[in-house]
Amino acid sequence: RDAEARAAQSNGNRLYMEVGLDPRCPDFVLSAARRAFQKAYHPDLHAAPDAAQRFREFEAIFDRLEQSRKS
Repeated sequence: RDAEARAAQSNGNRLYMEVGLDPRCPDFVLSAARRAFQKAYHPDLHAAPDAAQRFREFEAIFDRLEQSRKS
């Protein structure tokens, strides 16, 4: 059971690192970072061929981070 908890913690920390945040950051920093990524990768704002895919990936990461803070 401890190994599962450590694995979950490690995975959560990896997600924070992917978006350049400290796992201990306040909620408002997480929200601000999400908005910044939305502006940077929204396919309606950027014509990069991978914009839609990157947008979906970052949205999934931020969804998981926000859910982990609620539980």
